[in-house]
Amino acid sequence: MHFWPDELCAQFADAGFRAAAVPGSRLVTYPGMGHNLPRELWSSIVAEVAALVR
Repeated sequence: MHFWPDELCAQFADAGFRAAAVPGSRLVTYPGMGHNLPRELWSSIVAEVAALVR
């Protein structure tokens, strides 16, 4: 998961490289989110994390 734009990690392109390096992974982005966790995205974020740990 990559929160974009990411002011702390400006190299967004690296996120795709990291995702490609992990077998079975996929890159999920939330445009405009930055490092906020807006309530309206919680269910989506939780679903993505839950899918990762299954």
